[in-house]
Amino acid sequence: MELFCARLNYAYKGKYLVTASTRYDGASVLSVGNQWESFPSLALAWRLSKESFLDDSRVVSDLKLRASIGYTGNNNVAPYTTKTLLDQQTFYANGGTVVSGMQSKDLANSNLTWEKTRELNFGLDFGFLRNRITGTVDVYDRLSKDLIYQQQLPAETGWRYTYSNVGSVSNKGVEVLLTTKNVQSEKITWETTFTFTKNVNELVSIYGQDKVSDIGNNLILGSSLNPNFNYVYDGVWQENEAAQAATYGQKPGMARPKDINGDGKFDANDRTLIGSSVPKWQGSFYSRLTFGNFDFNFSVITSQGQTVLSTFHRNFADVTDRGRQKIAMDYFIPTNGTGIEANTNNENPRPGAVATGAGAFWASGMAFYRDASFVKVKNISLGYTFNSDLLSKLKINGLRIYVNVLDPFVFTKFDGYDPEWASANFGVNRPASVTTQFGLSAKF
Repeated sequence: MELFCARLNYAYKGKYLVTASTRYDGASVLSVGNQWESFPSLALAWRLSKESFLDDSRVVSDLKLRASIGYTGNNNVAPYTTKTLLDQQTFYANGGTVVSGMQSKDLANSNLTWEKTRELNFGLDFGFLRNRITGTVDVYDRLSKDLIYQQQLPAETGWRYTYSNVGSVSNKGVEVLLTTKNVQSEKITWETTFTFTKNVNELVSIYGQDKVSDIGNNLILGSSLNPNFNYVYDGVWQENEAAQAATYGQKPGMARPKDINGDGKFDANDRTLIGSSVPKWQGSFYSRLTFGNFDFNFSVITSQGQTVLSTFHRNFADVTDRGRQKIAMDYFIPTNGTGIEANTNNENPRPGAVATGAGAFWASGMAFYRDASFVKVKNISLGYTFNSDLLSKLKINGLRIYVNVLDPFVFTKFDGYDPEWASANFGVNRPASVTTQFGLSAKF
């Protein structure tokens, strides 16, 4: 990776600000002829608080309008992605002898180029009441073209994947930061910080067109990247629905997808988008309070409106997998002569193999989608800083003792592990642990 850059800053009377810059980046991981690209940017700002009509304001301490446009690049692929490598062992028959050899695991792309993002941003910086209230508001519009994506290939090609520049993705949103100094006195200070972010992610085009999605690669036009595209779980076929189930080729006790298009059969055309794979909004709150030598602070984060394919439930609520432990749950039991009471449960199908148990559509994971919205207290801390007069006698410049609790509370309807990591691979998605730390900080 090499780059050259230049920047020009200009300010007139401290009120009118201009910044112009450009980068010229080169990345050897990209294909020959596409390794170098320029990324210019331009930013303008107007500090209104220095204008004469706000010069003597007792309310407005700082006020600045900002606007910018710029380009950035992404070259996040492994080295030699654009080269054909012999990186996978294989075996083939040479007459009656099996001979080992090497083949290419993935298809090299000799045309792979930079993924380029254009961002248009409008912002406001403000400070009121001698900067007791400060913050920023940013509204942005990002458009990424030549999106670098690991594209799955048809098995007939002989390769599994290739990295391609498949299309363009839009990100539009708003970010808000607000800091308030609620109390400022000799003995007590209290400061709070709020953040709010909302981003709308949308796949705009692929392969030079915006009409036909690539379902095999989960590239669904008009949705977010990596959307939840699947059958919609519609409960379990009951015994009094046996005749209707038979018209769909199913039996009582099997998992039932929803017939989205109403054509009287279940097939790939009944798959649809399920919820939002990205949060509808996120936020945080931080508070710091000092009282004499004591300090107390805590932080809270929240993520709302995200639907995830829960790896927890896929592992612990799969009725077809009888080899691992499961969560305590009800499931469908048919009328039988074994003395086991029948159960008309409509949440979980009959355990067992596909043909006699949950049915063919259960394997799609359609029943494992969950709303992973949460509010989490990330940190609570209480500390005490010793008086400097006492410490000077001990030749210590500073001494503070504290107790810190990490992740003490989570408020959520998600019934799996930690909702913050609900969509992560199993192993990363694990129970949230509460950690209590006792510490001492000393300066000599």
